[in-house]
Amino acid sequence: MRVVGSYLGAASISAAVAVTLLMWGHVDPATPTGPLRVPDFVVAWSPDTSIRLRRVATFLASAGPEVTVPLRVLAATLLFLLLDVVALVLYETTDDAWRGVAVWEGPKPLWAALIFTVLTSAIYMAALDWQIALIPRLGLPPSGFAAAALAGGLFFGLGCQRREPIEE
Repeated sequence: MRVVGSYLGAASISAAVAVTLLMWGHVDPATPTGPLRVPDFVVAWSPDTSIRLRRVATFLASAGPEVTVPLRVLAATLLFLLLDVVALVLYETTDDAWRGVAVWEGPKPLWAALIFTVLTSAIYMAALDWQIALIPRLGLPPSGFAAAALAGGLFFGLGCQRREPIEE
């Protein structure tokens, strides 16, 4: 249960740092602007749905921060929840393999921060490069994402259970 709480806390703190950076103007200049484009398969599948989606996209493109900031908080939270699962699996696997080793047990919070920062940043940069879903629309540059992931990784690492190293 402690791991789940640390995971949720790490994702929440990362999202809060990311949205704070966006509000301070740390925005990627290559962020797509304008209304969202409705994919062609949605138009062919349901014209009524595509018309509604276009109206929502046009509204969001012209909306102010009172609408976009809560949406960015939600988007950043969901993004960090998704990406932190991968880091959590790698961390737990590594913790099981290196349990009791002094090199792992001593600086365990730093290892957690490193895993959460490097792995999630690499996946985020790949998603930006491949234009996956709406991730480029978040507008957070890779350096800001890495800072947010580092904050979440430190939170997760400080909440981890540390064990005494086994002497061999």
